[in-house]
Amino acid sequence: MLITEDGSLVPGAESYCTVAFADSYHTGRANTAWATLDTPTKEALIRKAAEYMTSMYRPRWKGLRSSLTQTLDWPRYDVELEDVGYGSIAAYVQPNTVPVEVQNANASLALTAKAGDLAPNLARLVKQKTIGPITTIYQDGAPAYTQFRAIDLMLRPYLAPRLQMVRA
Repeated sequence: MLITEDGSLVPGAESYCTVAFADSYHTGRANTAWATLDTPTKEALIRKAAEYMTSMYRPRWKGLRSSLTQTLDWPRYDVELEDVGYGSIAAYVQPNTVPVEVQNANASLALTAKAGDLAPNLARLVKQKTIGPITTIYQDGAPAYTQFRAIDLMLRPYLAPRLQMVRA
């Protein structure tokens, strides 16, 4: 059975959303491939998605985890929302919640995980590859891994900006 974090620091939490939440999320977006899966498969995919989120976003989340012993990255405290507040008074995410965007991201990545590993092992980047008449050349500096831009945008309010190095 899937153990879902609800903001109360659930021991052994493995996901940010329930199967019922993911079902509703995908139904609302006409993602019919999700409906064909059985419950144990859905649970496994939701776990994989939450693991990916922890690996990928842990260094980028705003604020701090609420407890040293919590399994997942949410709930958190001191997470300021830049687009909410009253004048110069900032608004913060309640420290006992898992934002709906985080739950949505977990559900969305679960369906993506159905197609394959979210964080596959990486091989050396190929600058140019020709197979018959088709040639593929990757741009210099292109990431060596798949980036899920829709998920990054969904989570943007909760992520600290990436630091960029600039040569002087």
